[in-house]
Amino acid sequence: MVHETETGGGGRAFPETRWSLILGARGTETTRRAALEELLAAYWKPLYLFTRKNGLSVDAAKDAVQDFALRMLEKDVLVRVDPDRGRFRSFLRVALQNHLHNRRAAQAAGKRRRGHLEVELHARVEDGALCITSGRQRVKLGPLRIPLPRWFVGEANVREWREGPDRLGIRVTIKNPILGAFFGYTGSFAAVA
Repeated sequence: MVHETETGGGGRAFPETRWSLILGARGTETTRRAALEELLAAYWKPLYLFTRKNGLSVDAAKDAVQDFALRMLEKDVLVRVDPDRGRFRSFLRVALQNHLHNRRAAQAAGKRRRGHLEVELHARVEDGALCITSGRQRVKLGPLRIPLPRWFVGEANVREWREGPDRLGIRVTIKNPILGAFFGYTGSFAAVA
């Protein structure tokens, strides 16, 4: 039996649709961010398991769901979701199925990049701040995935928090397990509504 990931918690079924939360993701930046964090936390595991049922390996399923969530955020699809057109979980299943189909079609057409770096990213909310840390890293060359040796990787940590109603703070550090810290930045910027 394959050990499934612990990422995304223990909820296996799609949760009941909370339209107030989904519609809240259309509001201000603050309400949008809170709603999106809660939606991703609630739906990540069911989406992951859906990709596993579609034949993806544990790692490929994680990558597919992360890529799907990123595309959903980039395209701001929540502004187009309508409660009168059906259940949110049905929308997500169809959208994810289309996403998986497009990924397979791109691979079958040979549109894969020649080689690129794959980095696992782990996101969490800690004391009201968004925290992202890097995980395992590997080079992908066609169907091959080659893990990078420990001495070669950079471990990234990003922490973003609200400093006021219209300012965000950010701290970025990148270190190598052997060489130590080699990049750091702390600053703030104006939040765009």
